[in-house]
Amino acid sequence: MGDQNIHETTSQVLGNVNNNNHDDRMINIKPNREEPTSSMSSEPMDEDVCAVCLEKPAEGCCIRLWCCSNVLCVNDAQQVSRCPLCRMVPLVWDIVK
Repeated sequence: MGDQNIHETTSQVLGNVNNNNHDDRMINIKPNREEPTSSMSSEPMDEDVCAVCLEKPAEGCCIRLWCCSNVLCVNDAQQVSRCPLCRMVPLVWDIVK
């Protein structure tokens, strides 16, 4: 008999929810998003640093990768078979400085 009471009560509650005269209003809550602030500029850096060792390559040892235009020093570029940043193969570059 207890199960029947639970079933009737559940049906009544569901019926009340379905038959309730709710206004069809929708509230749009937009999150308060602030624009990300970054100390990094979109302009290129004056000094290029190697993406692997994070040091400024010596004169004549700075290369720019064809795949993603990032900079590596010659020593690090010779030790990797694929781009350490975008993983592109084969690793091809130009000496830029």
